[in-house]
Amino acid sequence: MSWEIEYTDNFENWWQTLSGEQQDDLVSIVQLLQERGTQLPFPYSSGVNGSKHSHMRELRIQSGGNPIRVFYAFDPRRVAILLIRHLRKRKKPLSKPLSYKERGFKPPYPRREGG
Repeated sequence: MSWEIEYTDNFENWWQTLSGEQQDDLVSIVQLLQERGTQLPFPYSSGVNGSKHSHMRELRIQSGGNPIRVFYAFDPRRVAILLIRHLRKRKKPLSKPLSYKERGFKPPYPRREGG
């Protein structure tokens, strides 16, 4: 089974700022998400500590020795929505939980097909 992947406008805007190498590294992990869906294991995906939403996940990408994280969630249609990203520069977890709105996920959200 191939899982459908969509993304927000925030994600698309950020995508345009990535280098070709970073885009290639991200695509390889998104393809794994498309293949495995909810069964994508660590170290490619993990839960988000401190999130109010237990189903919030993050894709874990290494690009040129730098960690990139992309928050995502499966919507009621079981479509993975790539929400927003961050380049991880600190080891400590977030000091406070982030809401959906802060992460770019606020229904109704803009939908873009991709993958």
